[in-house]
Amino acid sequence: MKGLMIKDLINLKQQVKIVVLLNLLYLVTGIIAKDGSAFSGSLIILTAIIPLTAFSCDAKVKWDRYAITMPLSRKDLVLSKYALYLIINLLLTAAGLIGMICIGSGFAEALSHILMVACVGWIYISFTYPLLFHFGVEKASIFMMILVVFMMFVFVVGSEILPVASASFPVTALYTAIPFLTIAIIAASIALSFRIVKNKDY
Repeated sequence: MKGLMIKDLINLKQQVKIVVLLNLLYLVTGIIAKDGSAFSGSLIILTAIIPLTAFSCDAKVKWDRYAITMPLSRKDLVLSKYALYLIINLLLTAAGLIGMICIGSGFAEALSHILMVACVGWIYISFTYPLLFHFGVEKASIFMMILVVFMMFVFVVGSEILPVASASFPVTALYTAIPFLTIAIIAASIALSFRIVKNKDY
């Protein structure tokens, strides 16, 4: 599985450079405007783009057909993609935390905000990975774009509603529940992806 992740990271080398430049652009914009919403929103979009690129590179060279002839289990093919996103998510979460602090947020506020962004990214991936494994990049991309627009809308609306709702609703309980809910969704997504890849005829 380590070799599969290294393969994906090599394929994503050019993409990572673009991600760094875009993050810096949104960070500077956020610092000037003293508003981190665009910066955090860009993190969600970027976490969606990078894994899609990894699948696209595999599809272009018909990697999956070649991979199943090698001494690799289909479970490894699935786990390597989730492990790749784990690395990407952790790196962007750390960068996002530093960025939000630079914009002017306090540490506690920045941490809670970025952790929510990380959870949103994981929930998005948990829905899209089974689609990618089942339909492939071309067919799944339409569903993915609809989903990312919907999640961005929910995230922006939620950011506006939660401060108002906190006066009458225990928002702390919601913030505590979301990471556990995210973990449950990830586990279900991995199990579904296992089943799809196991039964798929490449």
